[in-house]
Amino acid sequence: MEGYIYLIQSEKDGTYYFGSTKDVSLRLFQHNQGKSSSTRKRCPWKLIHTVKFDSIARARSAEQNLKSKKKKISLAWFLEGIALLS
Repeated sequence: MEGYIYLIQSEKDGTYYFGSTKDVSLRLFQHNQGKSSSTRKRCPWKLIHTVKFDSIARARSAEQNLKSKKKKISLAWFLEGIALLS
């Protein structure tokens, strides 16, 4: 089953967050319903970008690789990191 890495941005304060999922629409809905402790205080969120992978395992691996870099998240940083993983 395919997987995705998604980048969202808080409409409240402009903060970026990214994660992996099998269903981007459902995951964005969950973020906006406050179901994620990581993003609950910065609702609402809007989808900025998605990257499709051939499996959820590859998407999760890419997510962990990016998160291990511990840099300030920006759209340019996210896209650069994805390009390096491809």
